[in-house]
Amino acid sequence: MYGESGRSCGIGRLLEALTEDATGRGAPAPVADEARRAAEERFRGAARPSRPRVEAYFWGVIRRRALRGGAPAMRQRLLLTSFVEELTAAGHAPSRVYEELQRVYGGMVDPSLLEAFRPGSPAHAA
Repeated sequence: MYGESGRSCGIGRLLEALTEDATGRGAPAPVADEARRAAEERFRGAARPSRPRVEAYFWGVIRRRALRGGAPAMRQRLLLTSFVEELTAAGHAPSRVYEELQRVYGGMVDPSLLEAFRPGSPAHAA
């Protein structure tokens, strides 16, 4: 499998993990499968592409598909997930991330989507 260092060892396993991750984040299975197939095609015959490159391509396909006509809930979930990941990577505590999420997106998205990111909620643990 792809190592944390970005070296490649097996694109198939990485794409399986990315597909599972995408569906866990709210992407419909057909969209995640489309992204996996697109990445397989893109990197077929490539000289062992790096993990970050494969991940970036895969998530790019998901984003383009979501913006091109995915369900509104899928677009919103992907947007919120990206926002949360950026703030978390910047070192903000989960409670602070949720406060910012509410402040920025509170009136714009379905409240159940926000609830999924609230620390301590059953949906957050899933």
